[in-house]
Amino acid sequence: MAGRSLPLSLRALSFDLDGTLLDTLPDIAASVNRTLEAFGRPSLPLALIGTMVGDGARTLLARALGQGGAGPGAGPGDPALDFFLRDYLRHCLAETRPYPGVRETLERLGDYRLIIVTNKPRLQVDRMLDGLALRNYFALVITPDECPERKPDPAPFRMALARLALAPGEMAHIGDSPCDILGGKAAGLLTVGVTYGIGAAEEVRAAGPDYLLARFEELAPWLGK
Repeated sequence: MAGRSLPLSLRALSFDLDGTLLDTLPDIAASVNRTLEAFGRPSLPLALIGTMVGDGARTLLARALGQGGAGPGAGPGDPALDFFLRDYLRHCLAETRPYPGVRETLERLGDYRLIIVTNKPRLQVDRMLDGLALRNYFALVITPDECPERKPDPAPFRMALARLALAPGEMAHIGDSPCDILGGKAAGLLTVGVTYGIGAAEEVRAAGPDYLLARFEELAPWLGK
């Protein structure tokens, strides 16, 4: 963990889901490639799909379909998006697992209100949290179903603060992409970037988080837990 000393006012921790708590990329990539195949497009490498993740399913599909140039299904059209969402909901737990140390670390953070702020739809989030027995760790989950503005917009973070009656200085957000860092900063939060997730480590660093985690397990010692 690199960064300044821990502020004493911290009462809540907000987490991104994909690439921070859960290693979801293999299942996301598999559903993207099934969607591309259904729309007559060639499949893409997992690493390339990883660079497209973080800004919601519609943007992900627009980027993936756009790889083949202009043509049928090259935009974020509803048929492709609907296919992807249905397919991913069916297969979102095929390979997805928590990153090493996530469950053990969450167990040690009982003194904090734990929150998820994600650009993932509620149906997918619910299936994952229930299927992986993670639901009970979190006091609140904010998805685009609750707040249509998505990270990096600060609105989801502000909604979380309002619902838990917290001031910005009482919450930190932990995430693996620039949209996490930029959105958290815009809401006045302390920001923690992780360099092990889906997002490129250099892009996370460039976004200027207050702290950096190389492993999820580093979070609890930093908090004195």
